[in-house]
Amino acid sequence: MNKIKEAKSRWGKKMPQFFKTVMWICGLVSGTALAVNTALVAAGAQPHEWWTELFPYLVGIPAGAMFVCKFTVNGGMKDGDKD
Repeated sequence: MNKIKEAKSRWGKKMPQFFKTVMWICGLVSGTALAVNTALVAAGAQPHEWWTELFPYLVGIPAGAMFVCKFTVNGGMKDGDKD
């Protein structure tokens, strides 16, 4: 239960600027891939095989990186929180 409180606390705290930038870039990559794929489907186009294989990675990897960045807070770990 303590881990859940820690997660909620970290989610709401301020992130370092570096991780804000990483989140912005990841959102841009993931959002662009999603927009391109949606446009291809809406137009009835048949995407190339390489796009079909690459698309899940272009959305999933940046989304995972954004999730990790969100839990990174200013000040790092407290002395008592080390495993």
